[in-house]
Amino acid sequence: MKKLLATLSVILFANQVGADDIDDYISGVPDANRASVKKVISKYINDCKNMGGDLGIKINDNFIQEELLQGPTKINVVVANFGCSGAGYPWSGSGGSPTYYIIGEQIFEGPRAWPRFLHLNENKKTIIVGWHGGSSCQTVSSEPYANAAPCFSAFYWNHYLQTFAVFDGQLDLIEVDFDK
Repeated sequence: MKKLLATLSVILFANQVGADDIDDYISGVPDANRASVKKVISKYINDCKNMGGDLGIKINDNFIQEELLQGPTKINVVVANFGCSGAGYPWSGSGGSPTYYIIGEQIFEGPRAWPRFLHLNENKKTIIVGWHGGSSCQTVSSEPYANAAPCFSAFYWNHYLQTFAVFDGQLDLIEVDFDK
């Protein structure tokens, strides 16, 4: 049992990251997106350090990289379900974790969702679909939705306009500036 607990502890916080280590973790990120991905991770390293801990990163749990069919554009997604030693997972909860969509120098914070990519090859377009917990969902007639039931959002990167687009503009997806 002791060995199992020690193993779990190593798995949870084995990949502790400091500001000097970021480049090692993002070596596979396209050059155009690397500085923006680094800004997002640096913010969480600093927040965790302010809580007296070290940030834990798991590549498969925190990063998604996808080539969108329109453009072609490479998008990186950072899901901030990072562990912070001594503080657990302070940015995550039943509603998910902060989720950032990064294309070049642009960083968009979107709904807390682990996104999936739907490639429409015949139209050469990629739609991004996110799953959400019921607390942020509503019916098509804007009625409250049962808290336990899921819903989904879909949005699209408009390569020509260099921004995301949604039907009827009802998705909170805002560009953030980590330099301010």
